[in-house]
Parts: sequence; C-alpha cells; structure tokens
Amino acid sequence: MLQFVSSIIPSKGDQTSAPLADAETFHYETVHIDQMEYDQHMNLFRYPCPCGDLFEINVDDLLAGERVAECPTCSLTILIDDEKPVSAYVAERVAACS
Repeated sequence: MLQFVSSIIPSKGDQTSAPLADAETFHYETVHIDQMEYDQHMNLFRYPCPCGDLFEINVDDLLAGERVAECPTCSLTILIDDEKPVSAYVAERVAACS
C-alpha cells in the first residue's frame, strides 16, 4: 500500500505537476468593482457568493492594493479586476454616500 501511495504522489523533480502555489491563486470569479455593492455603514464592498452569503472587501484594503475579496462563510474568493482605477471609483462611491 505504501508503494502505491508513493507512486501517485509526484516527486519534487516532476516537471508535469503544478506547483502548490497555483492552487492558492484560483478565484471563483473575476468581477469589476462597479459590479459590487458599497455598504457605507460597514465601509466595504460586497458581491453575492453562490453559497448564499456575500464576498466582502474593506475599502481601506482596496485602497492599499488588495484585489481579493473573501466570503466569510465558505472558502471561495473573487478577484477584483482593476482595469478601471479602483481608488478613484472607491472615492466616488464613498463620496456619493456621504
């Protein structure tokens, strides 16, 4: 049994296996910041998660360059596309709610 298990685990020299870090870069979806809803009371942006909860990212984190929003219920994440200047959009949304 031990031989069987060791034969299916790729060796470090196996060039065909994907690095473990690649598994950490998978995101459920890529969304634009303007697809997200701004919550002025919590100072964060939200986007619906398929589990029924919401992906969330804090405005301060967005302005600091963070582009990954997490669902607090499940393990899914989304990537926020920064094709548009995120900082300008965030400032505009925050100002509109003030």
